[in-house]
Amino acid sequence: MSGERGRFFQGRRVLAFLVLFETFSLLIHYYVFSHLFYLLDIQTDGWFWIFIIVSSVLWLVAMGLGMMHASRATAAFHVGSTFWLGLLFMFMFTLIGWDVVRQFVDVDRSIVAPTVIAIALGAMIYGMMNARFLRTKEHVITTDKIEGEVRVAHLSDIHIGSVYTTAFLQKVVDRTNTLDPDLVLITGDLADGAHEYSYETWKPLDDLKAPVYFVTGNHEHYAGIDQVLGSLDETKVQRLMNRMVTERDIQIVGVDYWGERNEVAETMDRIDPDGSKFTILMYHVPRELDVVKERGVDLMLAGHTHAGQFFPFPFIARMVWRKFRGLYDLGSTHLFVSSGIGTWGPPIRIGTSSQIGLLRIKGKAGGAA
Repeated sequence: MSGERGRFFQGRRVLAFLVLFETFSLLIHYYVFSHLFYLLDIQTDGWFWIFIIVSSVLWLVAMGLGMMHASRATAAFHVGSTFWLGLLFMFMFTLIGWDVVRQFVDVDRSIVAPTVIAIALGAMIYGMMNARFLRTKEHVITTDKIEGEVRVAHLSDIHIGSVYTTAFLQKVVDRTNTLDPDLVLITGDLADGAHEYSYETWKPLDDLKAPVYFVTGNHEHYAGIDQVLGSLDETKVQRLMNRMVTERDIQIVGVDYWGERNEVAETMDRIDPDGSKFTILMYHVPRELDVVKERGVDLMLAGHTHAGQFFPFPFIARMVWRKFRGLYDLGSTHLFVSSGIGTWGPPIRIGTSSQIGLLRIKGKAGGAA
């Protein structure tokens, strides 16, 4: 483990996540399989609890093994565990629906069992297909700080690794090129974790036909940030590590994500961009918004939320982040939060979409919409 990776993996954070996730996992596994065994008339003998406990830790074990030693075997284990997790959620929500319905209607178990299985499997298949279908979200932002129009492609949360491979990255690159962007900005979680990263992983990024800038998210740390950044250094991608560049008369400020407070404020104070020029801020999470407005940022690009990824989590994402997807007008500042391109955990999307953002920044003589 590198020094940088160790800095992000603080003991309290890791312990809190493990305890919360495993508690949640145990409860879901118990709820789902106690219901399924009842519906299928299977006895829950002593082995039932062994099955529940072992099943509940599969995803955590797969993640841990992949981080310690990435290989084809650990990658396959990780892929299998994510599909298991997704299917588990689909069964849970379907069974919750049945629990509600049976308060009012008495339905025979012989009918309920195949119905529940069919709905859960159908939702899983739909969610997997929907997650792989790329959509483009286009917005126009007007300003008097530039001449003409600058087309910015915003990519976030692609999560390349065991589930989303280099072939998927090539698909994203090809779709992005069709948008004819002047700039491509990637706001973190390009990597996923539990994977061996090399130049070959990122090779499709060299096919992008515009300058490419990147800031880290939390998953670069999980994946091993030294390995991820070392392999990315061999591509055309430029990392904006708490610094600013100017492209097409636009100031682009990149802030790396370490999960600490005041990361944006400290970087903006040190860089002090020219307020007369259009400024884009790249930061993985949609927070420190008051700071962004005060420092004269014109457009902030973020991701991380996945827009909740699948029902009912969009409602939770809205409560946690408030501004969790899409374009927001904050007065003198615009915020665009990407729904993300890849997925985390279950490889499914229901009620959300995998999204490439296209921000058309139109200045004086910017042309028709």
